[in-house]
Amino acid sequence: MSGIKGNFGGLRSLIGKMRSAASGALVKQESAIMKSAEYAVRETVAESFLYQRTPDGEAWKPRITVYGDYRDANPLLFDLLSFMQYETSDGKIKVTNRKPYAFYHLKAYKRRPARVFLPSNTAPGKLADKLKLGINRAVRSFFNL
Repeated sequence: MSGIKGNFGGLRSLIGKMRSAASGALVKQESAIMKSAEYAVRETVAESFLYQRTPDGEAWKPRITVYGDYRDANPLLFDLLSFMQYETSDGKIKVTNRKPYAFYHLKAYKRRPARVFLPSNTAPGKLADKLKLGINRAVRSFFNL
């Protein structure tokens, strides 16, 4: 019977990292994963404002009323992006805005069309791909792959 020969240092190292992950070290990595998810949400929201579209790529409807002043020269809802706030805790990302009227634009009302800028379960846009990429990067950095 002949034994298998080779350099098994990398395999031993991977096994050691898997054991540390099973013992709770990967849980400590959760904050990095959540931070990566927060960045993906931030990027998705910023793209919605900058490109004037929903997270799934549908263009926002134009203004109904033409004012003839600075509002027509600037993008729709141009002031809301700078007032967005993000908070990550307990495995959740909370998105708020300091402007009280910001979230009225997520639903249509009478003559005002909906201008969705937050991803949701029904219309995630490319957020799911960004989240997968962020989680993949965090796990790869944990295991040094």
